Formats: sequence, C-alpha cells, structure tokens
Amino acid sequence: MKKYYIFSINKEFYEVYKNNPQVLFKTLDNLYNLDLENAYYGLNIYNQLCNPINKKIIRNYLYDGNTNESKFIINNSTLLEINTSCLVLVTTSNIPNIIKNLKYYESPLFLCDFDNTKFFFIT
Repeated sequence: MKKYYIFSINKEFYEVYKNNPQVLFKTLDNLYNLDLENAYYGLNIYNQLCNPINKKIIRNYLYDGNTNESKFIINNSTLLEINTSCLVLVTTSNIPNIIKNLKYYESPLFLCDFDNTKFFFIT
C-alpha cells in the first residue's frame, strides 16, 4: 500500500517552488516529522505554505457534492480521505486515476509520498 498526502499550495509559494519542488517537499517532510514541542512553529509555517482543502469541490469531483462524507473508496483499490489540512490517498496503484481529476482544482496541489521520498505538483 502506498500513502500519498496532497496539499493545496498557496499560489505565491507555488511560484517560488514550481521549479524547485524538492525544497517544498523537504519543508513539508520536516513538518510531517515535527515533534510536539515545535507544533506551534510548524503550524505557522504550514499555514503560510498551504491553503485549506475545499471539501465541497473535492466531493463534487467524486460524488456530485451531495454528501458530507470525508472518506471515499474508489475502484476497490484506493481510499481517499478529505481533510481540511490535506487529502490522504491510500492505494495499491502507483498513481491512481483520481489524480487526473485533481489537476483542475482551484489552487496548485502538491503530492507527497513521505515514505518513499516521492513528490510532484499535480498540474
């Protein structure tokens, strides 16, 4: 199983990192592994880098928006969890088809696989 985290990146930071995504990945990886002592500091950095996920838009991509569900099973091989902070995608696929739909989201999305050090912008 692969676990991907998908973040909505502030458009100003997208312009800064679009040609250097490894720096953005390293920053998010550091936040992901941050200890609780530094959580306040990490939250401030996260709030500058990332926008809240618009749950209604994501639900519209998946289910015509007529639900308040936060977890969706897609093709029996992928689970998508919609959080305000990020999307979490757990899958047996390398890159599931749902990624294609996400490229139309309202702000740049950045996919991270922290376990395997993989990352890219969904554009």
